[in-house]
Formats: sequence, C-alpha cells, structure tokens
Amino acid sequence: MHRNGGRSPFGARKRTGLVKRVLTGGIAGLAAGSCALLLLVAGSQAVGLAPGPADKSFSKSDTVGPSQEVLRLVGMDRRRALHILRKLPDPVSACLPLASGNRDNATRQELGQLLEILSKSATARILLRVATARNALLCLDHATDRFAYYYAHMRLIGVNARINEGRRIAFLAHELAHVPQHPAYSDNRHFPPQDLVLLRRVREAAAEAQATQILWELRQAGYHHAWDAKLNTIYRDIARAYEAKVGEDGSREGQLAAARASFDQWFMKQRRLELYDGMTVDHLRRISEDDMGLVPPARFLSHGFLRAIGWTGQGNYLSHREDLDLTTGFYRMQMSVTNAARLAEIMRAHPSLASSENGPARRYPLGPL
Repeated sequence: MHRNGGRSPFGARKRTGLVKRVLTGGIAGLAAGSCALLLLVAGSQAVGLAPGPADKSFSKSDTVGPSQEVLRLVGMDRRRALHILRKLPDPVSACLPLASGNRDNATRQELGQLLEILSKSATARILLRVATARNALLCLDHATDRFAYYYAHMRLIGVNARINEGRRIAFLAHELAHVPQHPAYSDNRHFPPQDLVLLRRVREAAAEAQATQILWELRQAGYHHAWDAKLNTIYRDIARAYEAKVGEDGSREGQLAAARASFDQWFMKQRRLELYDGMTVDHLRRISEDDMGLVPPARFLSHGFLRAIGWTGQGNYLSHREDLDLTTGFYRMQMSVTNAARLAEIMRAHPSLASSENGPARRYPLGPL
C-alpha cells in the first residue's frame, strides 16, 4: 500500500505519505505519497495500513546534518537526506541507488539480485527506468513492521529484510507501480473530499493491476515464487481475475485486458474499500489541522485524467471497457457507514468543501460515493 505515498507537494505542508502496514500474517505494500498496498495472508485478520506521523519541522539536532556520504547518496539534497535518516539510521549501508551499479556491500548485492529478478518482466523494466531516472533508493529495512513501503517525497522504496524472496518481489512490484503515479496522482488538497476518496481507490487499484501483470510476466519467465506468494493473500482474487482473462488471449492486447480485469476486481471487495477510504479520511483530518488547512475545491477528477494512470509503456489497460466511466457508478460506490460518518463530520466543520461559487462543483457534482 502506498500512502499518498510520499507526501505530494500538493497534499500538505507537513508532507506525509501513506505508509503501508500489515500486522501478523500479512503482506503489505505500496505507499505513495504514500501509497499503501494491503496484501494479507489468507485467513489472517485484515488490518489496515496505518498512516505515518506527519513530518515535523527539523530540530536543532538535525542541523548537525547528514554526512557527505549520505548527501552523495541522495544527490546532495539535504532535506531529503534528513527525512531518510529519520527512517533509516544508516542508509549508506542499507540502500542501493537505482541510478548506480555500485554493489559494494552484501545488502546492495542482495537488493541487486531482486532487481535482476524483476528485470525479467518487461513491465517492471519500464517502472525501474522511471525510478532510476528519479534517483530512487531501494532499501532493505531490518527494523520496519511493514512488509514494504514507498515514500514519494523521499523517493524511498523499502522492503522488509525479514521476509522471503518471493514476498519481497511481490511487494516491490506493487511499490514500483506507485513511483510514476506521483506527483500527478498524489493527494491534492484542492480536490474535493469525495474526489480524494476516489483518487486513492484508483491509485491503489492501478498499482495492484500493474503489480499483478509483473508477477504474471515473471511466472511466464520461469520465476513463480512471487505469484505463489500473492496467491497466499486475500488479494488472490485479483491474481485469479488476471489469470482467467489472460488465459483467453496470450497477446499483448490480452494482457492489457487482463490488467483491466484485475483493476476492476480490486473494487469488488468491500473490506478493501473500507480500509483505503479510511486512510483518505485520516489524511483529510490530518491536513485539516496543518498550516494551510482544507480549502474549497478548485480541481475535479475527470475520466480522462484517471484513465491515463493505466498507461504501462506498452499500452493503456484502462482503454479497455471505455463504456465504464472511472468517475461514476461502480468505481464511486458507497462508502461504509463508519467512513461516511467520519467524512461528514469533517465536511460539517468545513462548509466550503461542499460547494463552490466558481462552477466546477456544478460541472462535477459532489454527490455521495
């Protein structure tokens, strides 16, 4: 799962990302902005990814500053280095810069092996090129209680050091899929609350569709461990939806249709919707208390904007089923009673969120989800 996974520059002045978290028996991934992917082992208790604490202003101790070695790791970006040091005390030893081929310690060699496996997938190779161009770091985290995460504002992809290789690949595929989503699809406070709920749903479903395609491509290339790991989660329904569709047609068009089937399948589980909708409500409550607060809607989601998230470099799987508008109906289905009540409470406290004098709200009605 990926939080607004890496706080987007639009999401909050106190930039936070949605951290992915899963408790005992689970698989989790994605954070973006932070984006969070929730992959729980079948039969385990479903738990959500808890958002990480909002970033606070740096303290005096931070003025001591990161070492030159850490600064070089992040392209001399001091603020990014300070954020990463709060997450990982020794990023030089724990992280592999994707833009560097330097594998000069055991951890980097271990991470390099994961990249070699992922590179057997054409879809993963495209995502890795994007992450490399953005100077992302891939890190092995021995202390995290999450299985994997992505913080967009740090350009930091982390994977739990205590899980096996198949799960690492499954989680990394999901996190990699979040990288190109930000900042364009980050949580933006200028969208109305209902749009932010839908945006997170689409973002997570899209990352899951691409991750499933990667795992299928790896399976076809002879590496089945990550696919098997996915089948041991409550997200196995998404893998099955992909497999059923791609089996009808092994062509590229067939794979795009299968990715669309897995995207749509994401919305079929009420518990998934409830978990991720709850994260959006948490985000809204958090940014309502920051320096800028909540603001009247100025931007509104469109089908065309959301459809573009389905571009994989080899085609757009969301171009299939053009009869389904991503801003309505099936995708914008009702929230749970609990989340709807929490959202209504926030909106009552901020009446400006419900309407706009400028017209966009009339063009895009803010009805119930």
